[in-house]
Amino acid sequence: MGLRDTIRLVAEAAFSAVGDIKTSCTYIQRSSVYTPANGSVVNTDITAIINGIIMPPGPIRKSITRDRSSTAVGETESRLMCRQSQLGSIVPRMKDLITIGTVNWQVEEISWDPADATYTFKIKKP
Repeated sequence: MGLRDTIRLVAEAAFSAVGDIKTSCTYIQRSSVYTPANGSVVNTDITAIINGIIMPPGPIRKSITRDRSSTAVGETESRLMCRQSQLGSIVPRMKDLITIGTVNWQVEEISWDPADATYTFKIKKP
């Protein structure tokens, strides 16, 4: 077992140990297909139930951003960390949605740790 596998196991154990700090969320990735023959759009949602840790907004590293010139953080922004394994085959994208309670948050920024064990999302109320 290499270092990457060890870090992944530690991340799994850490998320199991945090107890009530975790928040149950739904990760939603929407794909839309336009049918020119009849002008219709069909939306397909892929969802995953994840347990994440909500954190105060702040800078995150090694990330993909929609707008790298913006560093301001507003009241409607936060960060959410989750295990990568919880998303299954979903590869996160900007503008995906994360539902926490009854509120939808839009993914604005995605970062990951060097061992690919966790994702941290900068999320914003659309």
